[in-house]
Amino acid sequence: MKSSEGVLRLDSCCLMDGSYHLCPSCFNSLNGGNIPKFSAMNGVNVTVCEDFPVELDDLTLTEQYAITRSHPVGTILTLRPNGLQIQEAYTGIRGHIVTIPQNPGPLLDILPSTELQFHDHIKIVWVGDKDPTTEDLKPFVEVRKEKVIRALLWLCEHNPLYEHAQINRELIDSSIDGLITSSLRFCRMALSIFSRRKILPNAATMLEICAV
Repeated sequence: MKSSEGVLRLDSCCLMDGSYHLCPSCFNSLNGGNIPKFSAMNGVNVTVCEDFPVELDDLTLTEQYAITRSHPVGTILTLRPNGLQIQEAYTGIRGHIVTIPQNPGPLLDILPSTELQFHDHIKIVWVGDKDPTTEDLKPFVEVRKEKVIRALLWLCEHNPLYEHAQINRELIDSSIDGLITSSLRFCRMALSIFSRRKILPNAATMLEICAV
């Protein structure tokens, strides 16, 4: 991204041993004289890693959905016991797949929204012999009220897209902080999840995260 002085800046996280390491997509774009698709110069990232605000750092997936004004896409997480996420999966599911058009609706001005249903946007594939515990799910789907409020306050102050957004403190205050167990619906499904190195067991649990 460019600083206020017009100097091109790169994230410090890509600096290794005195050299900048770029992904092939960004490297090819720069070599061709084009702006990388997912760069700050293309309006995707608004800051660099070292300047990333602490208010938006370490948000769980459900917390991110709670503060987002639009939900055009959904998310599938593949988890296993002990709070581990399977990084190399999810490259495919064996079986029939139906694609349904989705209407993202208008941008939300009151956040979190009372109309937000997490199970419409988040699916968790649980790989394990037993149902997941709270500790298994907490790193990924816990909603901490203080984190949500701090993130929304920062966005309303610094992000022009949140200039007219209102914080739904009544909804936040009425919810139970960190509640996970009662917000889950369990549905047994037979899945084959492909990873790059192996195929995980066919027996898995699909969890739907519902609004509390």
